[in-house]
Amino acid sequence: ENVQNEKMRYSINRNSLATLCATAAATLLLLVFVYFVPRTDYEVAVLSDSINAKWGHVGGEMERGVSIFNGRKDIELLEGCAQFKFDNHTLVTIEGPASFHIPGRDQVTLRYGKLYAVVPHQAIGFSVHTENAKIIDLGTEFGVQADIHGGTSVYVMQGKTKLVAGKKSLQEGVEVGRGIAKRISSGTSEISDIAFNDTVFIRNINSQNQIIWNGRLNLDLADMVQKGNGLGTGSSEERLNYEKGFT
Repeated sequence: ENVQNEKMRYSINRNSLATLCATAAATLLLLVFVYFVPRTDYEVAVLSDSINAKWGHVGGEMERGVSIFNGRKDIELLEGCAQFKFDNHTLVTIEGPASFHIPGRDQVTLRYGKLYAVVPHQAIGFSVHTENAKIIDLGTEFGVQADIHGGTSVYVMQGKTKLVAGKKSLQEGVEVGRGIAKRISSGTSEISDIAFNDTVFIRNINSQNQIIWNGRLNLDLADMVQKGNGLGTGSSEERLNYEKGFT
């Protein structure tokens, strides 16, 4: 017997079709957005080392090797010192108490505290911003101290910087060369000369050996007698007994 199969007719629900089309369009739009729109949050530096660092509310871990992103809020270092290596190989050492922000690979905003920057040749143009000044690197090693009340001091150890006083970005700056220190007053943003001191800032740290170096070239024998390395790492509890040695 010949059997004839009935043809089934399928109806498409208009609402389901509209939902499917909307979902496909949204997925396609998301893919295009991810592919063509650049990320606004990117890595700018790494916490390379720290000694006795105590952090405020930083919104995340602050362990050695952690990445710092430009979208991160202000970082508060209550005490101790920390060192950051930027993507352009600039090395920045910050001494607490300090508050700062890293908005990009070539700049730091220092709210208050002490900062020392070692800028390699390929990173010329690195800048430090404070409440009333902007310090632009011209191939240098320099230190910046920002007071909590708004004053700024700049010390240039090597090379030279361009110092722009005040909040107006169009204001002309002055060059500050090696062995020179300047201060910008908090009220009038007036630039004045101050005494230069090459040991004001912590320049480098090494947590493994507990070394904190402030540029001093001479070793402290008293510190070495106290089982230190001559750079201030000795213990005040250590004493040298001429009969028994260290006690």
